[in-house]
Amino acid sequence: MKRLSNVFSVKVIFTSIIILMVAMFALSPINKAYAQFETLGFGAELDTSYVKPTNPGTIVENFDNNQFNANLWCSEAKIGAKSPSFVHVENGYLKISNAHKPHFTSMYQYGNLSLEFELFDYACYTEDEDGNPIEYSSEALTVYFGVASCTEDIYASIIRANSLKVNIGGTTTAAARDVTEVCKRVSMSCSGESKAATLTTVNPCDKVLANGRRTNVKIEVVERLAKLWMKYDDDLSYGEPILEMTLPNQPTGYVRFGSYGDTQVSDNGWERTLLPNYSIDSIKLENLDANPNICDMPEFRSNIYHTGSDWPYVDKDNDSDLLENRVEQPIKMQEDGCLGSIAQPAILVLPTIACLTAVLVIRRVNRNEEK
Repeated sequence: MKRLSNVFSVKVIFTSIIILMVAMFALSPINKAYAQFETLGFGAELDTSYVKPTNPGTIVENFDNNQFNANLWCSEAKIGAKSPSFVHVENGYLKISNAHKPHFTSMYQYGNLSLEFELFDYACYTEDEDGNPIEYSSEALTVYFGVASCTEDIYASIIRANSLKVNIGGTTTAAARDVTEVCKRVSMSCSGESKAATLTTVNPCDKVLANGRRTNVKIEVVERLAKLWMKYDDDLSYGEPILEMTLPNQPTGYVRFGSYGDTQVSDNGWERTLLPNYSIDSIKLENLDANPNICDMPEFRSNIYHTGSDWPYVDKDNDSDLLENRVEQPIKMQEDGCLGSIAQPAILVLPTIACLTAVLVIRRVNRNEEK
């Protein structure tokens, strides 16, 4: 009976602890951005709430002095099917060319957000007068929202179901590649759902239409509603969204620019080989959370690794190091009698070594005879 009473007491205490923990969690400030509930057709409710990430708020990257803040962004790329393959900063902007799995990713996570940037130098299929290809179309630039890690492999970002992917001016599959239409499409996809649109008045890849202008891109993701605007840099305003989509879930995570990039030429030739070729500048990433969790802006840390100043190398030429002089030097030493004076000690050493060797041999023979 006493044992049953002890067991009962343990159960009561354990249950009380669980209830207390649940109550503390329910009353704690877990910083939900919003708690929006939708009633589904069969009467169930879908909770679309999410925890607000902490970040510096609005961050701007203009790639001044051909560098970026490595406390706010990171980049990576591997060798692609064509050289040169790289993602780096040149002429004051970020350039991605022919690389495999290139990306430029934020170091902070975002939920509700606004992203603006300039897109230009977008490669598009062109031919010479004889119909020979001069340039092949770039693979699509994809902007990822809800990336799990700033160092996540780009392939993981591609297949991640609950992230939002916005593809601009291209395709991500070689099978669907059409050299005449490849740069006219934009699309959004998230959790198995997708929408697409055809570019008409603004196209970063249409060099005639762009006429040297940069394309301004704006993407907003607020409470599961994603919108895409595009305009040229001399247009006054964006106007109506080119594409908008209600997402199945709110993507929360790191923001990434990137592409996949083939590592070898397609069996069907270069026109079906996916290689990214475009430039990005004037990035502005803004936190649109209600009552956002804002941290201090990190100090600037250049992405360029400084290894110190160059070694003050001084070329100390010496004619005596020349081969002809090194050959002539022993001859001159012999003529001066130097070689003879050097050889005399060596002549004295040889008989001494011979005598010591003979003594050792004689002693060994004597020992053997004594035995």
